[in-house]
Amino acid sequence: MDVFPNLPTPFEFRHLYGHDYRQDHQASKLEAGFKRIPRYLFRVYDANSQGATSTHMVWSAHAKATSNCDMNNLLLRTDDSGPSDLYNHLDWKKFPRHSTLVSWTSSLLFATQLGLYKHTKHPLAKDFDDLSNIFILMIDTSEFPKGTFIQDAVAMDFFRDQQTWKKEHEAFFEMRFKKGQCSFYFGEYLAQGLLSVEGKCSETSLQKLVDLGLFQFCPYFEDKKHWCSLASRVVQIRRTSFAASMPPCSYQLSEQAAVRRAVTIGQACFGDVWALPFALMILACTPMNSLTDGFFAALAGIFSREELDEASPDKLNIDAVDLIELGDYQRFAKKLRRFRLKSEKKKAGA
Repeated sequence: MDVFPNLPTPFEFRHLYGHDYRQDHQASKLEAGFKRIPRYLFRVYDANSQGATSTHMVWSAHAKATSNCDMNNLLLRTDDSGPSDLYNHLDWKKFPRHSTLVSWTSSLLFATQLGLYKHTKHPLAKDFDDLSNIFILMIDTSEFPKGTFIQDAVAMDFFRDQQTWKKEHEAFFEMRFKKGQCSFYFGEYLAQGLLSVEGKCSETSLQKLVDLGLFQFCPYFEDKKHWCSLASRVVQIRRTSFAASMPPCSYQLSEQAAVRRAVTIGQACFGDVWALPFALMILACTPMNSLTDGFFAALAGIFSREELDEASPDKLNIDAVDLIELGDYQRFAKKLRRFRLKSEKKKAGA
């Protein structure tokens, strides 16, 4: 008997005590949330990370400790532990030793800062400049069943009207999800238990990203004195590097050269399938002047029609709400689609 099934443990909800309006409303909100999962998510880890992560399997700390597939579904618990366990997992100061949850992020900005933070707080290399022990796993969520991932905000909102929801839980919720361009929301998504990711992900080291030019695109990461901060540093970067009044990045290659460099990083670090979406992400993290059609012509000239179609907004499912760093990612994807359709129409009429 296979005690480690390939299927993940989905976040399920069913009526436990008969139907009522409140439960119908909860189920409806969860269903809507499951449809808003971004296609690409990142997991940052090192040897000190809880659980276990590889390009084959991702285990929660509880799954690794108990050697089972963690069928203890967060949303189906009847012992009132759900709200506290979720809160303790999301609040880094109270991170439980054996959490059933695994965190992911849709923000490349946050993922990179998290990697630098992990490296600084718990260094694994003798050379402080060596980031080769920090890994970033990029996953395609479209390869998993609905309910495999849930947004942290959706999970917390599910528990907000329960009696076990405490004042500290609500205070954290209000702080994390307060609306605004520079909020303390970081695009966090959760999975639970055991996840088979083989063939559905790609991985690189933070050192490889840096070697290929990450800091040239994102110079705000270079200052090592900021590596020891996480949430506050991400908020600071949003305020200083993504504000409309800020000057563009000093790294001013031509648009075509910037595209080639971004695509090279994506291909070298994650592979051909992941190159275009990652290139859009890293370019979106770069303070740049408004882009011309030459930028999108350069992208369209590198990738096939099928690859461009996979990077269309309806396929990427980008949620840029309260994530200013994902705003350009979303806009670039939309403009690339419009440019592709315009070019195809022009060719058809020629």
